[in-house]
Amino acid sequence: MKNSNFKFLLFFFPFFLIVNCLFSQNSFDILISTENDELLHDVIELNNGNFVAVGSVRDNYYYTTKAAFVVEFDLNGNIVNSITNAITDTFYYASAVIQKNDGNILVIGTAKKDTIDKIFIFEYDSDLHKIHSKYFVIPKPRDLFFAGLLKKSNQNLIIYGGFHTPSSKGTAVKIEPFFIEINQNLDSIGGNYILSEHAFNPIYSLAENQNNTGYYALTRGSYMSTEPGIVLYVDNTYTIESYKDLPNLIFKHGALKMFSDTSYVVVSMKVNAKQKTQNDDIAVLVLDTAHNVIHETYLGTPDTSDQAGYLRTMDFIDKNNIYIAGTHGFQYTIPLLLGNYQSFILIVKVDSFLNTTWERFYGGDANYQVESIRATTDGGCLVLATRYDYLTQNEERDAVILKLDSQGNLPVSVSEIPDAKMSELIIYPNPGTAEITVRTASQALGGEFILCDILGKQVFQTSVKERFTSVSTNTLPEGVYVFKYILNGKIKETGKWLKAKK
Repeated sequence: MKNSNFKFLLFFFPFFLIVNCLFSQNSFDILISTENDELLHDVIELNNGNFVAVGSVRDNYYYTTKAAFVVEFDLNGNIVNSITNAITDTFYYASAVIQKNDGNILVIGTAKKDTIDKIFIFEYDSDLHKIHSKYFVIPKPRDLFFAGLLKKSNQNLIIYGGFHTPSSKGTAVKIEPFFIEINQNLDSIGGNYILSEHAFNPIYSLAENQNNTGYYALTRGSYMSTEPGIVLYVDNTYTIESYKDLPNLIFKHGALKMFSDTSYVVVSMKVNAKQKTQNDDIAVLVLDTAHNVIHETYLGTPDTSDQAGYLRTMDFIDKNNIYIAGTHGFQYTIPLLLGNYQSFILIVKVDSFLNTTWERFYGGDANYQVESIRATTDGGCLVLATRYDYLTQNEERDAVILKLDSQGNLPVSVSEIPDAKMSELIIYPNPGTAEITVRTASQALGGEFILCDILGKQVFQTSVKERFTSVSTNTLPEGVYVFKYILNGKIKETGKWLKAKK
């Protein structure tokens, strides 16, 4: 078991970072691995070209004290600074970051000590020295659930999210949305705590409309039933003017962003509640401001759950280059984020009509969970995720940062994560028995999939013309097999597959 003194960690955490980085043409990957549980939620690109990511760190997944964690890294993937902030016996959850007009950095999140819940704002200078702190106390008997941050067109800031509050019956607990508007001096100038008969749940994403008269907000819907997610429209006083259910049983966490003067894009989850298998998909919809669907697509794999990123699952600077990230092969386990299974980071780039430009898979060697994605000014994107290997890690996760260029390129890691790589073809289940599925990225179709035994003897070959290709392995003996994928006369992908006992 890994042991760590948390108070010691708060002062010396930067010296314990084990960082692995490979870079080429503004592409790199970073693994932040210590004896503690590291989690990054949000990331921004600074005016100087560097990046700042924020999250939390604690001894392990179950430890009750969390520290806010801030890390800065450059375009080559080198970590240049990192700090932690915490108070003993206080639970800090840093969930959003933004750069002010004066260049300082604001980190916001939730803090809980005993029965008191607060929203915290930490302001840092360019060297990550904390120069200001401010707290907003949530009125009792409410508990904070989540806090996000949006910069308005007038440069004011909106803190949004959700809080728990007892229902009118006094027994059940609902999660209701809130808004707090502040200026860049951190003075509160408006807001609203919405107590509603409707179970709107927390706001996961907020966007200002393009004529600056109101906001579209994405709420979660219910985990415990088949209630859909809801898009709220609120005016500048944060009063709900209208709301609309999302279609096709789309709910859970997600992202919303304005697409044009008359439309917005939503990425969330399409939950197949009536199926016994885990088969959720990532839903991508463009809707007009009357909430009618204009375009839609669903990213997923049959009989496999594809989970949207928890805090920001979609981002774009140019609407012809929309980036979406999620977890492929997600499983509902207890504890939810420490499952003993392998999964992939899924990154997809689509155009304004939601046609896929390219797809990439990263991982497959451990349990990966995607937190956020951010489009970058060089045309690429940044992905934040966690990695958990139950064979080597004791209830503590590592933080993973991926920087892809506009073509989805990323160098292959060869140091701390030798078995994780960026791929355009994966096979599952692995291990498997009677049948496997070859999942091929849309831009890599047209090749030959070849399966060989451990001695190199070919046992199967097929042309890959669709994104999903089923291969019968029922007659193959148990053991290790090697696959390769040949496209345009070149070996595109290689890997191993294990035929397990039935």
